[in-house]
Amino acid sequence: ADTAGAGGLNLKNNSNVLAIEATGSTNADNPNVGIIYPLSGITKVQIGVSRGSTDAILTVRTDTRQVGIETVTPAATAILDITSTTKGLLPPRMTTAQRDAIVSPAEGLIVYDTTLHQANLYNGTSWVIL
Repeated sequence: ADTAGAGGLNLKNNSNVLAIEATGSTNADNPNVGIIYPLSGITKVQIGVSRGSTDAILTVRTDTRQVGIETVTPAATAILDITSTTKGLLPPRMTTAQRDAIVSPAEGLIVYDTTLHQANLYNGTSWVIL
């Protein structure tokens, strides 16, 4: 059910997703911006521009503990699903000295070393080139 709220906000609770959207034009210059808030029984949190039921900038599935970026349906076997056909993944960038100053890096940590111009992974003992 949709409910008109104060300050030009609409509250929507459809399919276990609670949406709080600013009302107004849906054109590219003035999109409806939505903020979703999880409540008991709510299984999906979506944050982003309201462009239709299949679009969200960020989706957090509280029932399956997954995050989707530019997707409302993260892949079942992924904890993080980033969807794009025009952009890549950019890891944290830092100098060798900054990388080496990380206290107790987690095994599997990935950074891009701007001094050596290479991606590095911490294997639990040392940094290795990817």
